[in-house]
Amino acid sequence: MATARAKYTANQVKLIRAIGGGKRPIKKIPPQLPPIPLEREYAKELLAIIAETRAILADVIAAAPGLLESSNRARGDVRQDAGESTKLRRLMDTARARLRAAMTSKRLEDIAKKFGTRTSIAQKAQLTKQIKSALGVSVLQADKVIAPLMEGFIAQNVSLITNLTESMATGVETTIARSIQMGTTTRELAAELDGQFSGGLARAQRIARDQVGSMYGQVNAARQKDLGITRFTWRTVGDDAVRDSHEALADQVFSYDDPPGGILPGQEIFCRCSAEPLLSDLLEE
Repeated sequence: MATARAKYTANQVKLIRAIGGGKRPIKKIPPQLPPIPLEREYAKELLAIIAETRAILADVIAAAPGLLESSNRARGDVRQDAGESTKLRRLMDTARARLRAAMTSKRLEDIAKKFGTRTSIAQKAQLTKQIKSALGVSVLQADKVIAPLMEGFIAQNVSLITNLTESMATGVETTIARSIQMGTTTRELAAELDGQFSGGLARAQRIARDQVGSMYGQVNAARQKDLGITRFTWRTVGDDAVRDSHEALADQVFSYDDPPGGILPGQEIFCRCSAEPLLSDLLEE
């Protein structure tokens, strides 16, 4: 049975058609494409932040070999503490202050808002294409349902980026402090520091891919439900990287009120599946 919202949307379709609007519907609607270009652009922005963080930590990294050598020379001496740990803490205090000044909440909110908005726009274009193909007209409502999703996206991504830069700073400090304590070689220290930044780069790419994909799936579901669409067809991208569990759901119809396992397409980490709107209720109306 059609919902009140579906009946409202169907009436809109009738009205637009009555005044000569719209095109001839087609039976097969086009698939929604995963937002891979946006994921890559967001990753590029986060990688630039990693590079900036490394530049801010450059003085600490440059001082590390000297601190390590000084500590190694002092071993076995009467002087047990050459003050290297204190020097490291002071350098890190300065670096952290610079990092906080560079990574302000306003700056990170602007970055998150930019990619949240672009993801929403890209998804709207894809859904509009599907709706127009099936109904012959575009009937998407005002995006009031997107506002709370955007707020959540911004808050979460500010937190993720902040944690990313701060964890890198902490990793650098911990690595150097451990080297001073254990008396490792400068070559070993350099390799460990490179590993810290390599890990940061990989994490940044995971954040970009997961957050854009998740936001895309959320706004897709919200817009469809706002039209009165209650069911969807689970679509995969059809390649070898699709999860086995999602491959088993491919082309099946589910209710938004009772999705499989409580999970919607695009909701799980790195999921590229999409919810294709089932427009039967609107077409019946």
